[in-house]
Amino acid sequence: MRIFVKAFLDKNLGDDLMLFELFDAFPNDCFTLSCNNEYAADYRRLFANQNHVTVTRTELWQIHTFGKGYFDVILQIGGSILQGSRNIGCYYRWRNIRAVCAQKKYGTHYYITGCNVGPFINRLTQLFVRLEIMSCNGISVRDQASYRFIKKGLTRNIPVVWADDLLMGYVRRYAIHAHKSEAALGVSVMLPRGMEAQRKAIIRAYANICNGYIAKTDQPIKLLCYDSGIQNDRSIAEAVIKKCFAPDHISIVSYENGNYSTVIAETISCEAVIATRFHSMILALSAKIPVYPIIYSNKMQNVLNDMGQGDCGMTIEQFANGGDRQLLGHLMRRQHFVYRNARTHSSNKHFAFIKKLQETL
Repeated sequence: MRIFVKAFLDKNLGDDLMLFELFDAFPNDCFTLSCNNEYAADYRRLFANQNHVTVTRTELWQIHTFGKGYFDVILQIGGSILQGSRNIGCYYRWRNIRAVCAQKKYGTHYYITGCNVGPFINRLTQLFVRLEIMSCNGISVRDQASYRFIKKGLTRNIPVVWADDLLMGYVRRYAIHAHKSEAALGVSVMLPRGMEAQRKAIIRAYANICNGYIAKTDQPIKLLCYDSGIQNDRSIAEAVIKKCFAPDHISIVSYENGNYSTVIAETISCEAVIATRFHSMILALSAKIPVYPIIYSNKMQNVLNDMGQGDCGMTIEQFANGGDRQLLGHLMRRQHFVYRNARTHSSNKHFAFIKKLQETL
């Protein structure tokens, strides 16, 4: 099959691993990955060993340039595909919907996989997300709230699947082992979009956690940076270290140049992880490491609710406004941590639509 893939490409470890999962699941199919930003060359290098993957600058709305019905499947993959954070996004979404519907007339199938729904800034952005959902041949989501949202608004029969995040079993499936077992604390750092005005407060809160933990335990800390693109987690980590009284106790573990195995191994070598990045929480839980979530989006809260541990952690707003003291107390007493439970909905279900289509072609 020929598969056109649209994903969020920002040198983010979680999103990139989801693509590796996809490409590894279908080694005999030909993928065209759309990347029309400054990172196109980086992604060509990242997937250089994937001979069945081609990186193109052609965007989804330009797919007609390949020819009518050239692709068997158009696939959008990634956690934040169906959110509505900007009104201008409605225009881009409508442009993509028109392109997809034009290709579907010639037998192309359209799927969205591995995502959650929302948040939305208003009803307009929610409306256009519903329109995109209605244009699909199938969709898979990673939390119950998204599943209920989609099922409630369907006006035609579209298959909808709920499964664990694509990376929930990643460590186990690929037998990734920790570099060494150590008493280090992992702290996933980031500055969420829309919180630029609170940058100093967030950096100070991270630094307070590091200083307090080192003072009480004299144990090392790893600042985990899962995004080296526009958001650039490393810049936050470097700013945090400048405010710490024992920088020699702190190391930066940054996702750069495709070193995902190293970053994962460093993450799962920690005895506990304070997780702001969504996939730092998922990968740590996959390795059965206790996690204290700093919740910056509904996608984290939804997954915690599904696990029956929705009261764990705190929001990024609480953290930035004095919550670091409370977090340090929770950390020392191991309170409000998330532990992987027995509930599981196989992440392999996210690719069920494509596998079923393969059988019919």
